[in-house]
Amino acid sequence: MKFLVDASLPRTCVGLIRRHGHEATDVRDIGLGAAPDPIIARHAKCGGLVLASADFDFADIRVYPPLEYTGIVVIDRPAPPSPTFWE
Repeated sequence: MKFLVDASLPRTCVGLIRRHGHEATDVRDIGLGAAPDPIIARHAKCGGLVLASADFDFADIRVYPPLEYTGIVVIDRPAPPSPTFWE
């Protein structure tokens, strides 16, 4: 699978995904770190990427209908996460 990791997740999330045999790109590495949600979603959609985010706006199926995307994963992180949570 190919993932697009939103800026709401730590950069270490990319390494975690890659260690499990998948491709992953951080939005901050492709100039979308400060992009609005619809732009990030469109990039994921057009590229056939699974969007990984901690932004619950992406969980709204009225705005981001599941059948229109390869996948959207919204992660509910512990607050505050342990230092090893993303390793």
